[in-house]
Amino acid sequence: MLGFCIGVVAGGFILFLLYEWLHPEPLEIKNWPLTVGVFTAVIGWMVSAWVTLRNSIKQHTFNIWLQTRCSAKYMEHAEQINSAYFARNAGDSQLDMTTADVTLKQSALYVLNHSEFIAVGIRTGDLDEMMVKQTMRGMMCGLYEFFRDYIEQEQQKNPSTYEHLTALYHRWKK
Repeated sequence: MLGFCIGVVAGGFILFLLYEWLHPEPLEIKNWPLTVGVFTAVIGWMVSAWVTLRNSIKQHTFNIWLQTRCSAKYMEHAEQINSAYFARNAGDSQLDMTTADVTLKQSALYVLNHSEFIAVGIRTGDLDEMMVKQTMRGMMCGLYEFFRDYIEQEQQKNPSTYEHLTALYHRWKK
């Protein structure tokens, strides 16, 4: 939206210049510095706001990532899933949630819901996708693949279950 506003202001200034160039009675020379100054100030403010917005999104993404890594509860659940992942049979690529114990199911739901939260943040633009992709792509895609059967079963009951995580997985696997 801010980029659109910058374009409108720049377009308006260009139209103003064309009008002044083609108009038989152009603006007096003493008013040009004021006009150019106002244009420069508006564009400068908009560019500054855009840079601040981008930095804010990146900072928010970093804070979410850091809080996830420093959260004892998240790490406890992640360790449960890692244990199940490394304890599975060599031919099993997914976890069977119907035979999983209650603790593992709770951990799976906790981490899947957290991943859905991250995917929603990316989809809505609240989190920087490139930054998350570079730091968490393998983990997010591996998590989806490990729980694919469970996710698909839940989506048959309610299609919106983990819809953002699913969309993110398919986009990142291309």
